[in-house]
Amino acid sequence: MELVSDFQNMRNLESFFQKPDILISIVDDDSVNRRFLSTLMRSEGFESFTAENGLDALEKYKVNVPTLILLDINMPEMDGFELIENLKKNSHYMDIPVIFLSTNDDVDNRVQGLKLGGVDFISKPFSEEEVMTRVKVHLHNFLLQRQLKELNEIKNKFFSVVSKDMKNNLSHIIEGLGHLQDLAEMNDMKSLKEAILHQQRLNTKTNHFLKNLIDWSSIQVKTYTLHFSNVSLSKTIQNSLDFYTSDIKKKHIKVNNQFSEKNLLVNVDEYSLKVIVDNLVSNAIKFTNYEESIDLSYKFQEDQILVSITNRGMYFPQSRLKNLFQIDKDTSNPKIEEEKGSGLGLILCKELVSKNGGEFSIDAYEETTKIIFTLNREK
Repeated sequence: MELVSDFQNMRNLESFFQKPDILISIVDDDSVNRRFLSTLMRSEGFESFTAENGLDALEKYKVNVPTLILLDINMPEMDGFELIENLKKNSHYMDIPVIFLSTNDDVDNRVQGLKLGGVDFISKPFSEEEVMTRVKVHLHNFLLQRQLKELNEIKNKFFSVVSKDMKNNLSHIIEGLGHLQDLAEMNDMKSLKEAILHQQRLNTKTNHFLKNLIDWSSIQVKTYTLHFSNVSLSKTIQNSLDFYTSDIKKKHIKVNNQFSEKNLLVNVDEYSLKVIVDNLVSNAIKFTNYEESIDLSYKFQEDQILVSITNRGMYFPQSRLKNLFQIDKDTSNPKIEEEKGSGLGLILCKELVSKNGGEFSIDAYEETTKIIFTLNREK
């Protein structure tokens, strides 16, 4: 049988189904069938819940949205055909695969079920092997389709960022190289040195953007790996401040660094911590006014450390906050001419903090911005 053959080829994907978000809905007015199918699902490692008819199922779906539905046809109050018609009208439920359960082998009945959006039929009385074969095949197909949809969304966001920001950066690099050539031909050494420094800053900015883009992409496609160990948060922050010393001096910024008073250790992925700190320190410097200050402080919260990075000068209207962590949204600020970029660094920081077991938030008021995040203390 072709279906059984397909199932045999999927044995190596067994762990693919053991995900906590898989939930099977069993809708049947026969309590014996409900118990049988619930026990069978549990024996295969799947969570499930039951409903006695279509109305009962719709009410329960408000709380628990299933991954797959096993649906009887002939039921009181609302039968299986009525239920699937309701589901297909709702965007929250319309893509859920529905397998009909029926003692009726009538061809017209099966055709009707498939026309309404059912993906398969299982005849009563049930065969355990057939039930689980069909359930796993359709779960497999559904989860692959969902992953494909997510990857397409990531791809669209990725190319949106690349096309916008990389186009701008590369255009500036090309223009800058042309300008360097002109200055060299004019033998204007003073202007040439200044232009070279500007070009170096632009190259560094582009390189920083590409690193963030690669890290963010790795997280989205789940190839980003974490290696936890006790790492000095204080030294990581100081190293970042040392790296940006020239930028700090250029804007005459005063840095109040509470972390310099004590060597604080956190249990994190060391590379993630460096990316988080470098991005946040860079942003704080970038959006701090001349002769203003940046405050880096902490406090203990049970088994975590709460880190705050506060800068003054960033104009941050509340209307922009809701778009900050959406990569396909424009978060540029027309009131700050020098602010250019995708906001990718901030998005990356939030995701890395989350992956390292912490939380990330932004508090903005007037011209003050406070980045707050938590990290697990040393173990």
